[in-house]
Amino acid sequence: MKFVAIVTALAAGVDAQISDRYTAVATGGCRGNGGASDHVNSKYEYGFTQNECEGHCDSLDTCVGYAYQTGGQENGQQNCIIYGPGVAGSCSDANQDTKEKCWAAGSCSDPSVFCTGASGRGEGTNCVGIQTLCDNVGGIWYPASAVWTEPESPWNGEPTTTTHIHTGNGNADFTCYDLDLDDHQATCTNEITYHSGLLECADSWTSPTDGGSCAQEQNGCPAEPCNNDNDTVSWCCNKGSEGCDDWHYCACERDFEAADTYAEEDCDVAAGCVYTAAPVMETVVVPHAGDELNMGSTYLHGQSGACRGSDENGAQVGLNSKYANSCDASGTKVCGGVGEPACDMTQAECEAGCAAENARSPGACVAYHHGSHDGAWCSVFGPTLHEGIGTDVPEADACWFGNPYDAVEFTGTNVNIQYLCFVTCGGAGQPVCPEEDSDAAAKTALKAGAAALGAAALLL
Repeated sequence: MKFVAIVTALAAGVDAQISDRYTAVATGGCRGNGGASDHVNSKYEYGFTQNECEGHCDSLDTCVGYAYQTGGQENGQQNCIIYGPGVAGSCSDANQDTKEKCWAAGSCSDPSVFCTGASGRGEGTNCVGIQTLCDNVGGIWYPASAVWTEPESPWNGEPTTTTHIHTGNGNADFTCYDLDLDDHQATCTNEITYHSGLLECADSWTSPTDGGSCAQEQNGCPAEPCNNDNDTVSWCCNKGSEGCDDWHYCACERDFEAADTYAEEDCDVAAGCVYTAAPVMETVVVPHAGDELNMGSTYLHGQSGACRGSDENGAQVGLNSKYANSCDASGTKVCGGVGEPACDMTQAECEAGCAAENARSPGACVAYHHGSHDGAWCSVFGPTLHEGIGTDVPEADACWFGNPYDAVEFTGTNVNIQYLCFVTCGGAGQPVCPEEDSDAAAKTALKAGAAALGAAALLL
């Protein structure tokens, strides 16, 4: 559906004729699913007519739409914004899709600090904030010296990770035109066995009728199978495929779109359909600020990530623990209610939970981890810590919650730059402690205070 009212209301003097390929979806510059702050990867320049702006989008294989300035500028100075993957520029490291990521690429001498990618650990595709974390844990940062290339002149790039259009930002001087009205939606496609890989219904297809002619082009999935006698034959085929042999079986997509909710429960996974969630705005993650306690005669230096154990196959799993975000020296904090501050814990409060366990039973706590984000949580790890301090039920342990897992031995950390994991040292069967960095007397006093806090926790 075209938003005719928007299109016909363009400012006088602007060439407003657009093709049927584009839909005016909203007022303003184009945005993704995340709302007004979810900028779409783009480039921009002034002085284009709308036909020229749209024509440039047509000339790019990756263009997903454009925005055009219909007010607020004199004629000849209208702003044209082109959206799509890669249009804002490129990095010499093909894994980096924004200028920020390109410039941030590198590695740290501390093996617990690494960049993450779509496949998980060590891919090196997103190093934003990792240099700061490397510095925070005392590592040495080695930049990759990747180079960002701006888009061709006269365009100016605005690189972001979002590459789909959903809506506009409401700026009355612009109109957002979308080429693909479905790329911001969830999808449900067929997993087929008689062809390799995952295939979904083509945007356009041709229907073999009366013996199999591929002459009539249609859009979307057909209401009935192309071959009613055998439903293993696909529902539609690609336009222009030789002899109609490039078939797509798209019953999953047909039924999913008929439900018109784009909800996961309307994708028949049990029947072999594959659900893909709608794209989301990439979250900016702030790395942990570093070790605030420097208790080098009690814990190893902090490792990046949340503490983890391993299962019988060596796979990383959760480690037996208790957790909280609302504990202080006297027990439960006053937080989280109406007019109260949000609940979170400082590193000192988190360490005190480990100290309290070891004050009760030396070696009971093997590690703790602390998050530095808003509403930060703390977990304290050990074989029996889910039971609570000196009790058999976590409910008796005031503000802590039990978190039982089969794994009881610390084996490493996961990928989460918001957390630091601290492993106890110096005891029987534990690693040797590092030397304290500085101000040993102050640190000894801090440890004594933590031990006192732990002793007080025994009374909770």
